[in-house]
Amino acid sequence: MVIFVEEILKLLERYFVYIYPGFITILIYHFSKARGTKLNKATLGICVIISYIYILLYNFVRKTEVSKFSNNDYVILLFISISFPIIWHWISRSKWIEKVLEEMGFNTTLEDKKRYTGDVDHFLPQSIFQLYSLSLWNLVPACKLCNQTFKGKRLTPMLNPIEAGFENDCFLSIEYHDLNSILGDNDNFDISWDIDSFVSEEQKEMIENNIKMFHLNEVYQYHKEDVRMILKRRHLLSSEKYISEVKKLVDIDDVEMVLMGTSMKPERFKDEVLAKMKYDAVKKN
Repeated sequence: MVIFVEEILKLLERYFVYIYPGFITILIYHFSKARGTKLNKATLGICVIISYIYILLYNFVRKTEVSKFSNNDYVILLFISISFPIIWHWISRSKWIEKVLEEMGFNTTLEDKKRYTGDVDHFLPQSIFQLYSLSLWNLVPACKLCNQTFKGKRLTPMLNPIEAGFENDCFLSIEYHDLNSILGDNDNFDISWDIDSFVSEEQKEMIENNIKMFHLNEVYQYHKEDVRMILKRRHLLSSEKYISEVKKLVDIDDVEMVLMGTSMKPERFKDEVLAKMKYDAVKKN
């Protein structure tokens, strides 16, 4: 009976090696991508395939069969299964890979990556706050880039968009470089998000974290043309004749929308595209 049990244990040990290296690889890879790992038949199948590839390569290099694996062999295989996904994740996110792809003719700029399917972000990471994982108040609509790459599982103090926005604590600042840019005739200006000097230190920290984590200053550079057009429209507001003609064509409630492309009402920021940016361009600059 003892011999039978020993043979079963050896058999299990032999086949275990065909699963655990691949499973560890998937686990580390999903952890680096801030995603969970679902243990199902498909995952186990992938684990076996990855493990089998590792073992084939290991056998080729070390000339050691599975049945003759020592503790040292298991440690080496474990190290490979952990290091490979980390190296792969680091390479895929490195700047020099982007340069290589650009040299090959692939556009890797944010403008080329701006189309993403919707995602739902757990504002408080579900890995830490399991009780809030299914709470609707903890689910925030987000694009995959912001959720999985920028934010991930980081527990950084930030403003929850469901509870609060930037409001007047943070505003879009425009630095003009010539007179024509003030009139909206060119885009020779710089835009950035500035924080009001009277904001509390706690609020300031959360706003700065939002700006830094989601690269807002960099992302909004792709909206400079929208800012230029709003500046041009602002210049047209100096013409009373133009405004009076518009009022003849539309309802009084829609005048601002037609003139500026937004209602210019802070309470509607959440309902209109780029409303906060357009409002600040007109009212704060």
